[in-house]
Amino acid sequence: MLPESPVRLYWSIRGEVACINHVPRGERWKAERWEPLPATYRRTFQCRHCSPDQIAFIRETTRREASPRD
Repeated sequence: MLPESPVRLYWSIRGEVACINHVPRGERWKAERWEPLPATYRRTFQCRHCSPDQIAFIRETTRREASPRD
């Protein structure tokens, strides 16, 4: 069973990002040290396998987007 991810994405030490449907399991999970992607991060990510461009990183989140307005 995979650990719960607040953003429903996981990443490896190699920088690969995958959703619950595409994340590896078993020995590869352990070898590549996959873990849940943190909910608070300054970038927007998507599953590389689900992306039409095969890109995991979408864009940098600006400071204004990252913090709520008063």
